[in-house]
Amino acid sequence: MAGKRLSRDLTERYGNSFGMSNINKMRKFYSLYPILQTVSAKLSWSHYVEPLNIEDSILAENKNLSAKREKTAL
Repeated sequence: MAGKRLSRDLTERYGNSFGMSNINKMRKFYSLYPILQTVSAKLSWSHYVEPLNIEDSILAENKNLSAKREKTAL
């Protein structure tokens, strides 16, 4: 059966969580909700960069707050 071989191959390559039960659930999910194109293919570079900008802003703000706390602690 192709499912058993797929389960074995995926388990060897990626570890557990690819037993026949999960393979069957994955197949059922795909049959109910077919994925025609991955989300990443629909995103532009700016979609990836924006979260990095937000993270940088948060880090900068945290550094400023830490510096202010250190000044007041002196």
